[in-house]
Amino acid sequence: MPERAKLIALTGAPHSGKTMLTAHIASAVQKLSGQPVIMLFPDLVTPTLPILFPFAKQTQLGSVGIPLQSPSLDALDVESQLITRKGARQLGILGYRAGENFRTFPRVTKQAVSDLLSCAGSMCAYLLSDCLTPGTDSVLAAEALTASDLVLMCHTSNAQGVVFSQSCEQTDKDALRVLNASSPLQIPPAEMGRSAPEHDFEIPFSLCAFRGWENGTGLDLPRDRRYEQAIERIAKEVILRAKDAPAGA
Repeated sequence: MPERAKLIALTGAPHSGKTMLTAHIASAVQKLSGQPVIMLFPDLVTPTLPILFPFAKQTQLGSVGIPLQSPSLDALDVESQLITRKGARQLGILGYRAGENFRTFPRVTKQAVSDLLSCAGSMCAYLLSDCLTPGTDSVLAAEALTASDLVLMCHTSNAQGVVFSQSCEQTDKDALRVLNASSPLQIPPAEMGRSAPEHDFEIPFSLCAFRGWENGTGLDLPRDRRYEQAIERIAKEVILRAKDAPAGA
């Protein structure tokens, strides 16, 4: 395992499925590489852990906010809040619990975030972060995006996604652009009356993935061959590109 993980940031249009893609791409990267992977969910507006673990007692889950408040953050602080599942010990999760918000953790500094990313990066080979939509008020998401070795920019084929894509034309040139059908209501790019966002990968809508996200099995890749193949293609490209990128976590 490398001394420091490759930091992969997923960002993009609102409601483009960034959180679900982070989980599924992280699972695929771990499966294909055989290396430990940590996924980071910095959303304090809609905490991700109650979505991933809806039937767990939230007090029994770790919270990424706790080490961020530590005056001398170290790897043990991060490890104590890292969530793993039985049968998937090489896939770790860091995020916020139900009920936590900006009032719960009001003082998150850039130095604390830098220390957290460094400590988490020393514990895995790949660190994948859901970095929310650009401009979101999250120090953790912003710093993870800035420090990333590789950016995945998620787009959608609806009007909102097209407008977002146009606003990012000059900022995502080095990113892997993913066109994700995050809703069954999105029409295929070929049927759009306007130009679909330019993209390197296209992910079809998966009812299995959608249902899994709603019923608490969202961490698992769905039994949908087309969707799974699309995720695996992205994971392979992530691993390939990460090999050549200098570590920045």
